[in-house]
Amino acid sequence: STPSNSSAASDVYKRQMRILRRRFGELPLSLEEHLGTLSADELDILVDTALDVPDLETFKAQVEQIEATSSDSEPATA
Repeated sequence: STPSNSSAASDVYKRQMRILRRRFGELPLSLEEHLGTLSADELDILVDTALDVPDLETFKAQVEQIEATSSDSEPATA
């Protein structure tokens, strides 16, 4: 599935998927769906990450780290 949050995110998502598939082969559907929920800015950071990491497991760890960082900047609802 492709992200529905903006056309920019959709373009970056498609580029991200192309890079990941070329580097690591078939991707888990759960990862594709998860990446589809990210913002264009988050995906853009991960494009560079996808080019730099040695394996898919390292990429997944970086995705989690980016999400943790971005959720830290959101206001807490207590």
